Amino acid sequence: NQKNLLSSIISFIILLLFSYSFFIASLNPNNKTLYIEANNIPLIHKQFGVSISFTTQIRKALIHQKQSLTTSTSQESEIITNYEKQVSSIDFQHLAKTSDDLNISELHTYVANSNPSYQNEYTGYFKDKNLILIMAESFNGIAVSAELTPTLYKLVHNGFHFKNFYSPVILSTIGGEFQELTGLYPDLSMLSYRWRTGVNEFPFGIAIVFEKMDYQTYAYHNHDFDFQERNIYLESLGFNNYQGCFNGLEDKIDCEIFPKSDLEMIEATVNDYIDDDKFMVYYATVSGHMNYDFTDNAMSIKNQDLVKDLPYSNRVKAYLATQIELDNALNSLLNKLAENNKLDDTVIALVGDHYPYALSLDEVNEIPPHDKDATFEINRSPFILYNATIDEPINIDKVGGQMDVIPTIYNLFAIPYDSRLFAGRDLLDSKTPGLVIFNDASWINDVGKYNAASDEFVPFSENEILDDLAIQNINDIVANRINFSAQVMKYNYYHFLNN
Repeated sequence: NQKNLLSSIISFIILLLFSYSFFIASLNPNNKTLYIEANNIPLIHKQFGVSISFTTQIRKALIHQKQSLTTSTSQESEIITNYEKQVSSIDFQHLAKTSDDLNISELHTYVANSNPSYQNEYTGYFKDKNLILIMAESFNGIAVSAELTPTLYKLVHNGFHFKNFYSPVILSTIGGEFQELTGLYPDLSMLSYRWRTGVNEFPFGIAIVFEKMDYQTYAYHNHDFDFQERNIYLESLGFNNYQGCFNGLEDKIDCEIFPKSDLEMIEATVNDYIDDDKFMVYYATVSGHMNYDFTDNAMSIKNQDLVKDLPYSNRVKAYLATQIELDNALNSLLNKLAENNKLDDTVIALVGDHYPYALSLDEVNEIPPHDKDATFEINRSPFILYNATIDEPINIDKVGGQMDVIPTIYNLFAIPYDSRLFAGRDLLDSKTPGLVIFNDASWINDVGKYNAASDEFVPFSENEILDDLAIQNINDIVANRINFSAQVMKYNYYHFLNN
């Protein structure tokens, strides 16, 4: 019948695609390995194109292909230090031996054999202070200017100054936010079927742990409150009074324009928490959102006069105009905190979700420095970690990214946590190496950059050459952290540690 005929045709097309994919991959031995192991979908997409990457994902789903976690080799070297390890009292080896679930047992074993980060001179540095954590839409280093965005400039260059921080584009805004809020690497299928549905448990979620320390917690977003199910996944982290447009914020700001104003959001919400003894606040901003023009973008139009004389193309000027709105919002926030004697007792933490990818590389390079490449340096972006009581900037050279935000904050606020349960690491632990992972498993560490597409490592210095074994070791660590993150979500791993 017609239904069976259609099913046969679809099956035949899929078979042809699989055969074609394997043939193309087999033309190059390295590509064949990449295709068969199917452990790097972004790189497969880059090397082979859309059709082959699509069929690879279908193949993985059909055969439930799962990447193993390396537990006996290619681990980070043991660290010798006087500081205590950032670990819990959980006996993961015992859990691995007694678990009836082989997938959970493997995760227990991996965690038990992973090297942790360590307490350090900054452990508890911000203990009992308030925290305002911000994910800034399309925020990037090119937006930071002493003249144009003086508040951003002040926050970046004072407090902790992270010189080598990156916000890689991995699955757009939701991928950046996932990294910032969980300390894990984002996987597309896990974001769709686990994160956005709220089915996973996060006993280490930032609102959950701060509430246990008697903080009042709040979350705000100046766009549709349920966009990409943000209301669901924020609740899984413990935010039970999240507010956005059309679940309450529309009564306080103009929710009919796009993008909405970060300044309006700050001014409309700061009084909710300013009188609390201790508060933890999360803001997801939207003023910096594309498209960048002076015809449809409400924030670009609002601040057009402030950028009209800049020596850049129109789209770049329109982008910078949106970042002025973020700058004005932060200035208003600092003033409100100061007026209420809360500035010294409050930490401002801010990262971008991704660079403004609506701009071309040439457009991004209109703003100095003009040497950004499309794989690495276009993603370089500040991590703001500011408190007004810090007299001199604390310069941090260690390489890091969004996954490192939560572990760094937990250390600063003296929150007990097990660093082995995150893919990120504390950026203030100078004894453990820095590492940032990009969307195709390329990486940067403290000594150089590895491009997965070209299989090339470029050291920062001639004195820091890595041999093939050392590069493979880091590739194994990268693969482990990516696979660990996916399996934490897939098997709801934290559920088994909730007690």
